[in-house]
Amino acid sequence: MSALAVKNLSKRFGGLVVTNDVTFSVQPGECHALIGPNGAGKTTLISQLMGELVSDGGTISLRGRRIETLPSHARARAGLARSFQITNLVKRRSVLDNMLLALIGRNGHAFTFFRPLSSEAALITEATDLLAHFSFAGRLHEPVSELSHGEQRVLELAMALAAKPAVLLLDEPMAGLGHEETIKMTDILGELRGEIAMLLVEHDMDAVFRLADRVTVLVSGSVLMTDQPAVVRSDPRVRDLYLGENAS
Repeated sequence: MSALAVKNLSKRFGGLVVTNDVTFSVQPGECHALIGPNGAGKTTLISQLMGELVSDGGTISLRGRRIETLPSHARARAGLARSFQITNLVKRRSVLDNMLLALIGRNGHAFTFFRPLSSEAALITEATDLLAHFSFAGRLHEPVSELSHGEQRVLELAMALAAKPAVLLLDEPMAGLGHEETIKMTDILGELRGEIAMLLVEHDMDAVFRLADRVTVLVSGSVLMTDQPAVVRSDPRVRDLYLGENAS
């Protein structure tokens, strides 16, 4: 059973076809990259998967369960998580508080302003362990605003993983990162391969071809091909339409 199966997914805005009968699947533990030139429909497709845009046709199945009619929050509860298009952190709060909020959202716990998050002992233990895994052990009480952009990206990834998703949608995780931060993020995502299904939308082709098990190429809203990275990289259509000099 596929972790995520997309079949004939389409979206139109008036006479403009943005995604057209898009079909592909993400297997358990697979890093599946979605690439294509600007305007190919990648952002629209991610929004369709998350329920932020209502599709005009097609189906989306998460671990065999149809989810295309579910609202965004229900898709998240079902096991679909998204990260990285825009950093979405409470920057005035601490690293620990942000992770606690992610865990509360996952568990559906209620909290009030009269009971601080720090009173949740079990959540604190889990949050601390997760943050230590991502090298935040000594920075639990540091405001997120004091983290570098790359560190904020890593924290957001850790928070997305706290939801224990079946599929993680990574929308341009390398955007805005420097060279060293890109290497670190690529290493972190590489460690997740085989553990969690990931759909990676990314313009950094070095990262894509290092991380991806399979690649789907989207052009003008339609799937041009899906294959192993080496096959995609050597395909003359992909080289002409998108990769250009980056294909060498």
